[in-house]
Formats: sequence, C-alpha cells, structure tokens
Amino acid sequence: MLILRWILYFSVTIAAILAALVTITNPKYHGKVKIRSKYGKVSIYRGNDGTPKIFGENKEATYFGLGYVQAQDRLWQFEKFRRLSRGSLSEVFGDEAFPIDYFFKQLNFDYLSQVAIKDVDPEVLEDISYVAEGINEYIKTNPLPLEFWVLGVDCAPFSTVEILEIEKFIDFVVSYNHQMELTRDYVFKATNSSEISRKYMPFENQYFRKNQYATFDDEHLKKIGLFEQDGLKKAAKNFKPRHTKYPFSKKDIYMEVKDTLGLMHFDGSNAWVIHGNYTESGKPILSTDPHLTSLLPCFWMMAEVSYGNVSRSGAFLTGFPWILLGRTESLGIGITAIHADVIDLYEEKVSEDGKYYEVDGELVPIKQQKDYIKVRDPFYPSGYRLEEILINSTHHGPLINDPYDEVYKFMKRLPFGSLSKHNLAVSWSGFQGKSTYFSNNRCLNYAKDVHQGFECLKNLGTQVVNIFLTDTKGNIGMAPSISYPIRKHPLAGAYIQDGSKSENDWKGYVPFEEIPKAINPARGYITNSNNMLTTQNVEYGIGALMPSPPRVQRSSQLIEEQMKSGKKFTAKDMLRFQLDSVDLNAIEIHGLLIQILDKYSEKLLHQLPNQEFKDIFIKFKSHIDKFDGDYHVNSTQASLFALWELDYHISFLQDQIPQRVLRETMVNIPDGDLFLLDVLENLVSDPGYYSEFCQSSITIYDKDYEIKENKCLLSLAYNAIHAWKMLETTVSKDPQEWLWGRVHRQFYEHLPFSQIPGFKSIWHREVPAAGSRRTLSFACYDYFENNMNSDVFFKAVFSANFRAVIDMAMYDEPEKYPMYMSIDTGASQHPFSEHYFDMNDIHYSEEGRIMTLGIENARKEARYHLELVPAI
Repeated sequence: MLILRWILYFSVTIAAILAALVTITNPKYHGKVKIRSKYGKVSIYRGNDGTPKIFGENKEATYFGLGYVQAQDRLWQFEKFRRLSRGSLSEVFGDEAFPIDYFFKQLNFDYLSQVAIKDVDPEVLEDISYVAEGINEYIKTNPLPLEFWVLGVDCAPFSTVEILEIEKFIDFVVSYNHQMELTRDYVFKATNSSEISRKYMPFENQYFRKNQYATFDDEHLKKIGLFEQDGLKKAAKNFKPRHTKYPFSKKDIYMEVKDTLGLMHFDGSNAWVIHGNYTESGKPILSTDPHLTSLLPCFWMMAEVSYGNVSRSGAFLTGFPWILLGRTESLGIGITAIHADVIDLYEEKVSEDGKYYEVDGELVPIKQQKDYIKVRDPFYPSGYRLEEILINSTHHGPLINDPYDEVYKFMKRLPFGSLSKHNLAVSWSGFQGKSTYFSNNRCLNYAKDVHQGFECLKNLGTQVVNIFLTDTKGNIGMAPSISYPIRKHPLAGAYIQDGSKSENDWKGYVPFEEIPKAINPARGYITNSNNMLTTQNVEYGIGALMPSPPRVQRSSQLIEEQMKSGKKFTAKDMLRFQLDSVDLNAIEIHGLLIQILDKYSEKLLHQLPNQEFKDIFIKFKSHIDKFDGDYHVNSTQASLFALWELDYHISFLQDQIPQRVLRETMVNIPDGDLFLLDVLENLVSDPGYYSEFCQSSITIYDKDYEIKENKCLLSLAYNAIHAWKMLETTVSKDPQEWLWGRVHRQFYEHLPFSQIPGFKSIWHREVPAAGSRRTLSFACYDYFENNMNSDVFFKAVFSANFRAVIDMAMYDEPEKYPMYMSIDTGASQHPFSEHYFDMNDIHYSEEGRIMTLGIENARKEARYHLELVPAI
C-alpha cells in the first residue's frame, strides 16, 4: 500500500509539474507588459483564431512588436533554423546530427553572412535590428517555449548577422537543382544509358511532352525582344552529357551525398494574376499559395503590421520585418519558385595530400579554414565535446564530403556510417556577389506600383522566385528575382562539370534586362506553377530547361474556360481554383492504361499464374475504368489508381537501381511522370518496349513471381493485382470504402518531438487530404508506406502552407471585396494552445478566411489585446 501511495504521489507530482510547465510556457496574449524599449507603445490585437495584428506608434516600435510576437509564436522554429544554418544541431542532438552540421559548416554561411553584411543597405540592417530587439526582449523576459525545456537547452539572443545567415540557408535549400545533377549521373551509371537518364530527368525539348505550357510564349518574347528562333534547340545539338569518373556501386555511394544535399525536399507553388478587365470588381485579383513541407507550426507566420500610413498584412518569416507574400498599402505580392539551374556541382581534381586542386593543368592551393562542432556527449564532464573540422573550398565554392580531412575518419567510426569520397565543389549564386535579398524585399514593401516593383528587382536576387504583383492602379505583372549564371554551354549545368577546366566556370549573370518578365500582357492574365518561363526560343534557359507540371496547365485551363464563358472572376473563384483536385497527367495516364488493358487483357489473363489473380485483374479493370482524374477525398478510384501508378512507376529500373528510396525520389521529381508516359504510350503498340528496364520479379504477400517476357506489360498487371490486394487487406474488402481521404492523409510534424515515442500525440496532427502532387490543391506524398499495419498508404508531407486571394478593389470597398488569407496550421507554436491547429479547416474550405484590415476592425474583432509599454 505504501508503494502504491508513493507511485500515486509521484504521478500527481509529475502531472502537476507538467501542467505548471505548460501554463508558464504558454505566451501571454492579453494584458499589459512593460518592455525595455525606447521606441514607443505597441498594441497587439488577436481575434478568435489568434492571428496577430500589430499597431505601433512608429516604425521602430512596430517592428519591435513584430519581433516580440514572432518569438511568442515561432521561437523554436527560428532557433532550429539558426542551428541548421550555423551547423550547431549536434550541440542539442549529439552524434546523430553531426553529418548535417558538418555539411552546413562546409557551406560556411556564418562567414558569408559576416562578409555580406558589409554590403547590405544601412536602412535594411536597421529594420532587422528592431525585429531582433523584439525577439530578444521576449527571450529575456519570458519563459522559453516548451521545446527548450524538453531538450534542456537555452536560447541565446539573435543577432542581425544570424538573421542574414538564416536567409541564406532558406535560399539554398529551396534551390534544389543540384539533386538532379547527382541523380542523372547515378542513373546513367546504373543503366549505362544516356537516353534513360535524359528521359527520366529531361532538360532538353526533345524529351518533353508536346504543347508544354510556358508562362511567356513566343509572341510575348518577340514583344519584349528576347525571342531567338530555336536558341536552346541549336545549343542542344552539340551538347554531350558529362559523367563523373566515380565507379558505379550498387551501395549507397551516391545516395549518401544526395541525402546530405537534399535536406529539404522539392518545393512547389501556384500563383496567378488576372487583369481587372476580366474581374467582377474591375480591379486585378492576385492568387498565391506557396508549397513547402507541412510543419507544426507553419513555416509562415501570418500577421498585420501598421504604423502611420504604412499597412501590410500577409506571410512573414521570423526575423523578417517585411511581408514576403500578401498586401502592402499599394501592392499585392505573390511568389512561385523557379525551377532554374542556379547551383552547379564541379568534380575537382584534388592532390593526394588534399591541399591542392587542378585548374588548366596548374595546381592551386585549396582554401582551408579550421572550425569546430560542439557535440552533446554525456560521457564528457562538461556534457559536450569539441570536434575540429577543416572547411575546404575552391574558386567554385565549398568542397563537400572531402575525404582528406580528419572529419571523414571520425565519421567512419559513427553508427550512421560514412559519407562518400567525393570531391564535389558547390557553386551557387548565393555564395557570390552582393547579398540583395533583404534590400529587394524591403523595396517591394515600399513600392507604389508594379513598375516600381520591377525596379526593386534590378538588383538580381538569390532567392530564385517569380514575383507576382498587382497594384491599386490596375496593373498586373510578374518578374523573376534570380541571379542566373551564364555558362559556356547553356545546358552544361544539367550534369556534374569538370572543375579542372576554367572554360566551365560561370561567365557572370544574365542581366535583368534580358530576364523575361511581363506587365499587363495581352492575354489578360499570368499564371505559373514552377513551370517553364519561356519556350526554347531564347538564348538563356532561365526556367526553360524543365518540363511544365500539369498544375499550370490546369490553372490556365480553368482561367481560359471562364474567360470564354464571359463570366467575370471573383475572389471566390480563385479560392475554388486553389482547391481544385483534378490531375491532368492522371487523366492522360489513365487513358493510356485503359487502351493497354482493352488491347491486351486476354493476353495478360492468360499469363497470370492463378484464378485469384485473374479475378482481381478483372475487378481492377472494372473499377479503375470509372476514374475521372479527380483526387477528391471521397474518390475510391483515386486510391486504387494512385497505388497502382506509384507501385508500377517505382518498379522501373528496379534491377539497375536496387535502392527503393532513390526510385521513389525519381518518381516524385517534378518531371518524373514523363518516363512513365513514354513507356505507356509505346506499350500500346509494342508490348516488349523497354523490357530490360522493368522488373524481373514482383513480391505479392511474401511470394515472388517471376516476370520473363514483355516485362513492362506484365508488370503493369501484377502491380494492379498488388494494389488491389493491399487495399482489400488493409482497408476493406469493400472497394466503396477505399476513400482517397482515408488512405491519403496530410501529416503535420513538430520536429523532432513528433518522432519521439510518447510525444506524437502531443506534437503531431494529420487530416484527410485531397489532391496529389500534380493538382492545384497540392499534396505531395513523397513517402510511400508499403506495409500491412495501417490503412494510410500515402503520407502527404507538402502542402499549400499559406493561401491568399487579394482583389485590389478591397482598398476601396473592403466589405464587398474582402481579402482572404490563411495558413494550414494555427497562429501558435504551443502544442497545448487552442490556436496550434485551429485554422486547418478554414484553410481547406472554399469559404476562405477573411483578413480584415485596420485598427478599428482589430478592436472590434479582438479576443485578446496585449499592450507593450516602454519602461524606459
């Protein structure tokens, strides 16, 4: 009995401590707080969903208040980004985080930011400093969020240099094209076929689908003076792909490097602007929804800031004083990522002692710099140990995974294994030249119209995005913000280059005047979803070396159809378009599948090994025939089709590339469908097409089935049977219960806590998800769970984290033409807050979340009111 009492006492005590911890770490949203600030009073209003609206006496006070709120709602996220960019995760997580720290230490963002800060405009640094002061004031005067207590770590004050570092980190990880270079090199060695690698990850027009959508067509290129007949096509004629000299291995020699480089996954985004001639209000409408990893809390922080005549609302990043997406007092601002080649990998010839590299036959000293990584280690008296590392770089950029330093030897001892022996230098536009990101962003926030906005972008940016603009004068426009390298050959960046020849070095950057852009185009709208910016009739392939995803074709289709109908556009139409779940590629793939099944059904039934498989194949054909390409949550055909398609697609190159994770990655790259479409098109007329690259056997419920002839055709049937049995066994024997929203769920993780046993219920959320990686309602299921323990086969880990629809008529008639904005989680970072995940429902609703403006509306809607009052 005494023991039971002690257990009960202990349990009650722990529960009380946890309850107290939850209470004291929950930020204060209401009341009056005295702050150490000389700038003036700040009023922070929050409505029913906790979205902050910040009103200050002046700019300095307002930005201070913004920083304070960012710390309330996003401090752990900001700390995580700081540790990633600086290479200091190991200080918290120990040896497991060492490879990530080592990689980012090599990129040397710390040094680059200290150099870059000398060139940043003084007013930019001043604005950032006010935000940093607000963040640091919160850190000094409030209990740290729950994450810090759980991990047992403190939070140091943030500096302006560290905010610049985080900006460079974010820019780098979303400029992903270097992964394509590594994968092309790997696929070539795996298949010994240049054609396969070029088809699977195409960058040449001859391997693209016909009628690819380009944001700027030939007529527009002629109008702006950038048209050059067959410019890229001519360049491709004398292009010879280059491959590294590393021997092919079926071990993870390439994957290790690729995984290190690919810490963040492919991003996407949709945006379009429609001229007032086609809208009900007579003013332009902007729609924007960027796609990033689904995280808790959301990557974006949504807020309104206002002082004097300045009023801005939209999506902020922690540490940033200005909106990246949303509205200012004059502009609507949206973005999409440009899938453009701004990172090159160079294979360097390094001397045996690791101190020199070769350039044009001459040995040049490698720049070397010592640094340290602080690693959490309970076996040391201090709790930490310091590991010395050597950062090496050539004139191209930092060397990654250099095998000649002591770190490589050290890493071989660790349980996660070693990184591969590659001498690859990373050349990125962000490593070179003046840092203009913040200056451009600040300039946009003060621009009075689209023309002034374009002037802001003349200082070439490093963030690799298209900027969409609308203004109160009725203009619409889009211009890339990018530093695009000029190479000897415009296609050379598609492969790892020979670093020993200076002729392969970049020759500078494409000037702003030669970057395609548009103001008030003749077609009346501009749309982009990470697609081709131009046709092949240009000199420089900015955004022209990657095929267009079906998302942009769908948005163009919806806009064109409504224009032809004569119906004027409204903001509600834009919300409906954003949530559209029709997949045009799926419609095309489905059509080819039905042709193949109709033509070869008898042949395939004859080759299947037993009656059970034959019966399933017949049922599969009957059920899949009804699929219309719409991935809505209640579709059962979508579940069967998606499972078949992914399973079949991943089976390609199985004998050549045994690592399933790499084949999954290849399937999910933006142009991964083109190889599948090529195979299906040819199978219609040639059942033996590409047999050597299709699987020789398949395992269905622990039993292997050999595939000897017409492998691609017979695999199609086996994968259909496999998909049916998986759904039948794990979901239900009744196909009417195979709802897409049941097998496909959007996962939101609060890393790393949601992965710790026992913490998932606190720091994890998931919801049924519509759409696919190819639909406007974006949900990229990059992880495929192939087991029999769950009915969730598709974990969508990407989504439209922020949505905005802005009718520029809102400035004159806000009640008639409201603005819509939402994020996919909630305002708070605190897992026990009611505002942790309360915005998800409205985010995925066609009703939309109205974002009102001004202090009068803020007071009227206020559920919370916090005043920051200077104590000095």
